[in-house]
Amino acid sequence: MGPARLHVVCGGGTGAQLLRSLQELGYRISVGPLSELDDDAKTAVVLGLDVVCLPQDGDARARALARVRSLLAEADGVVLTPFAVGRGNLESLSLAAELPLRIPLYLVVGGEFGLRDYTGGEATRVYRHLRSRATAVPRSFHELLPLLVERFPPG
Repeated sequence: MGPARLHVVCGGGTGAQLLRSLQELGYRISVGPLSELDDDAKTAVVLGLDVVCLPQDGDARARALARVRSLLAEADGVVLTPFAVGRGNLESLSLAAELPLRIPLYLVVGGEFGLRDYTGGEATRVYRHLRSRATAVPRSFHELLPLLVERFPPG
């Protein structure tokens, strides 16, 4: 069976340290969707993780989003980091909101979400839904890691 596969939805550098920590613990990790220029995408590439970047081209973008949906559906667990949300990455939250209920979702709070919502409230509505269905809502990565280790013991 091997180590658990965790999918991380992050952005703006909010997932970089977590990605490193999860890799050190031996988890299989996928990441995305991200912009190719995002710091978390760069970290994921350097670590050799399975990362999905979103191109601007319509057909390529649709294929990348389908890939993220597949990774989410195949994950043993999903982690959502406290990234800022604007029109360009609202899809990240929306894809996480489609996550099947059988897959545990860990929503790292990291402060007041409304201060990170640059969509006029649309992201806040999706975030509230995610928070209501989350398996756990840790305040920080320090609180998150023990929860993940307990649920998904490292190899």
